[in-house]
Amino acid sequence: MSATVLAEIAAEPTGYPLREWIDHLRPVVVDMVVGQLADAGLVTPTAERSLLRRTYRYPPVDLLVAAGGRAEIRGAVLGPAKPDVYNVSLALLAWHLGLDDLCEPQLDRRMLRAWLDRAAKPMPPAATEVLAAVEAAVAASVYGGERR
Repeated sequence: MSATVLAEIAAEPTGYPLREWIDHLRPVVVDMVVGQLADAGLVTPTAERSLLRRTYRYPPVDLLVAAGGRAEIRGAVLGPAKPDVYNVSLALLAWHLGLDDLCEPQLDRRMLRAWLDRAAKPMPPAATEVLAAVEAAVAASVYGGERR
């Protein structure tokens, strides 16, 4: 998937702002991810019709598998062991996507943010760059206005 997205960006002779790339690539990436998850038997795409439009949902086939990422993050944050790069990255991605209630009621939003700040300090530079790009992309897709 990343190769397809990067190839499309590299093939474009004109540079565009991040917001335009997000708007342009969102449908393609969503379709690719949904297709991969459905092919793997993890979700079942369903369409629901309302008065004027169709809404798509992707309920998980197995709720235990669907809760696995959340359980891993909770274990890394609340457990005694030092978290690895994978779990810190997963927790940071969830945070940037707005899933900041992962450890409630044991940790509130402020306490989780403090843990993420401490855990992310020893991250490899490549992982830090990817997470910063995700944070910027999420911020750009949520904000929507010009940043001048």
